[in-house]
Amino acid sequence: PHECRLRDMTYCGDILVDIKYTERDGQKKVEMVKNNVRIGSIPIMLRSKTCNLSGKTKEQVVAMRECPLDPGGYFVIKGVEKVCLVQEQQSKNRIIIESDDHGNIVSHVQSKTHYSISKCAVIIKKGKIYLQHRSFIEDIPIVIVLKALGMESDQMVGQHIGAGPAVEKILYPCFEQAMLLDVYTQSEALNFIGERRKDTLIIDDDANRKPIKKSKADEAADFLANVLLCHIREGEVKNDWNFRHKALYVCVMVRRMIEATNDRTLLDERDFYGNKRFETTGTLMGLLFEDLLKQFNRVVRTAADQHLSKKDSSKAIEMWQLLESKHHVIEKR
Repeated sequence: PHECRLRDMTYCGDILVDIKYTERDGQKKVEMVKNNVRIGSIPIMLRSKTCNLSGKTKEQVVAMRECPLDPGGYFVIKGVEKVCLVQEQQSKNRIIIESDDHGNIVSHVQSKTHYSISKCAVIIKKGKIYLQHRSFIEDIPIVIVLKALGMESDQMVGQHIGAGPAVEKILYPCFEQAMLLDVYTQSEALNFIGERRKDTLIIDDDANRKPIKKSKADEAADFLANVLLCHIREGEVKNDWNFRHKALYVCVMVRRMIEATNDRTLLDERDFYGNKRFETTGTLMGLLFEDLLKQFNRVVRTAADQHLSKKDSSKAIEMWQLLESKHHVIEKR
């Protein structure tokens, strides 16, 4: 680290990966393996396990011209010591009950997984309950959502949300609304939701494969399985359309919203630290590396496609050399 400070260098380490790819040898396909391919570099936190100061005695640290009392936890970037600050974020995968600008009670949750993030909200509008999501062109009545999730019986919906005059007063108009819209079964509810979804652009990785055209019900089922409340995984839902856990979660959101409507003390405080989480250095660097790795894959794929599209190309492409030549994508941060 001390040498990096003096020479205005970044104290970092190489990212080495093992790659496996397929080459064509005549009419045969041969699987190739290349070890320790450098795809970039990442800064090393001082006093971490990867740091050269890790496990050293005080005498050894002094011999390396470092202060033995320095706790570390920072980086040396181009000779300058820099700290990655902790960020305060709203808690994910947690039901938050709040009041909007018009004084209406809203129950929302921000679902987050390693692959996706989406936010949905349950709101009361004109005396009826709706589910709000950015993928819909209009808000979906909550009873239709629950029917699409598998609760086809009105009695089942009422039993899972709760009983009492306050609940019944709000739920009865919702049941009547579903009846007026002529939605009674799960299949009809899925078609109703599928017709009100925004059109999404589907990019097919295999240009030679014909895209499979799905019905509105299947598209809605895929949306409920993979996008809505994505932090709740139902396992295999393609065969039986079983969304029981998500249906129970939506019922809890509705019940908590109705309870908060009658008792404002049940509202959640946005600034309360119990409803917040702190993104530490490791998490923030992991998110940054994930974005850069996706960009790195796109750059490598584009370069490989350009090389393979040349008809007069007589030189075979070496994937490991191509990967090493694009290491600057991950190094640029």
